Amino acid sequence: MPVRALITERRPSNPVSPIAPPAKSTEYPVGDGEDWKSVAKKHNLDVQRLIHHNFKTNNSDEVNWYLREYVGCIEHTPDRLNWKFGSTSKSKYPTWVGKIFIPTERYDFKGTVMTSKKITSPLALAFQVPGDPLARVGQFFDVFTLFDAALTILGIEFGAAFMLGAGITVTVLSPWVILGGLAEPALNALRKKYMLEGFSLGVVLGAQGKTNKWIAARHEYFNNDPIRDLNYPDYGKQFRGLYNQSFVLGLANGREFNLVAKVNFFEFCWSQMTSYAKDEYADYFKEYGDVDNWSPRKQENFYKLCAAILAKQFKI
Repeated sequence: MPVRALITERRPSNPVSPIAPPAKSTEYPVGDGEDWKSVAKKHNLDVQRLIHHNFKTNNSDEVNWYLREYVGCIEHTPDRLNWKFGSTSKSKYPTWVGKIFIPTERYDFKGTVMTSKKITSPLALAFQVPGDPLARVGQFFDVFTLFDAALTILGIEFGAAFMLGAGITVTVLSPWVILGGLAEPALNALRKKYMLEGFSLGVVLGAQGKTNKWIAARHEYFNNDPIRDLNYPDYGKQFRGLYNQSFVLGLANGREFNLVAKVNFFEFCWSQMTSYAKDEYADYFKEYGDVDNWSPRKQENFYKLCAAILAKQFKI
């Protein structure tokens, strides 16, 4: 007698192969009392990465469909909203019945120490330490401390000019000049907003290894025109300057990320994404950085999403 589907199931539009297991995997029979979280912890994996490796989705409705249809689960949670590992029926797919698959190829940097380069950025040092990506939620960084670190990295002082490339020169101002004192709190809030946006995106592109030439050739990352604001129409050039100055300082911090820090950083970003975003950008996390085949708009959206996630970790 067929197992009745849960009300929280949905068949994916393009299901993974029911015959071939996921590439670069080893099968793992799931037993009573186990769940995705316990299996992921046992194999030192992020739970969402493990689910996506098996079914190429993190949508819970689609995962439930796979668990019944492929894995053959017949026991559900008390609320009847999710299938449980354990007893299985005779699935018509022997490849999957009673098991999931563990990726055999992944980055594992536990205990890794990289000393080929002295790292100055506190942000890069924080992400160089392996660990659970979620452990970094709520770990705040002072932006002005990171500004100072960037100046040391660049070998310049406040007020000095920095050449980004393609004739683009940025003068890095003191933070107290940037914020203009304590007056006009609404205006200062906007100034801080553009500083955080520029700095965070700079960190992301720096960590990704983007060159000055690559950035200067693209208008979507560096502001060549004044930033328009309906409430402060006369401050467009100042807002642009704040964004661009902070962007350059973010680049300097991001370029301090070694491979360990880069992987940990983007794993952290992945842990904060929605299920939809994880599906959209899954290729990046399978190849750790291979986005050359993405459209320019998709790359832009991905980098800016990571920047928005990172900006929540800063205080200014």
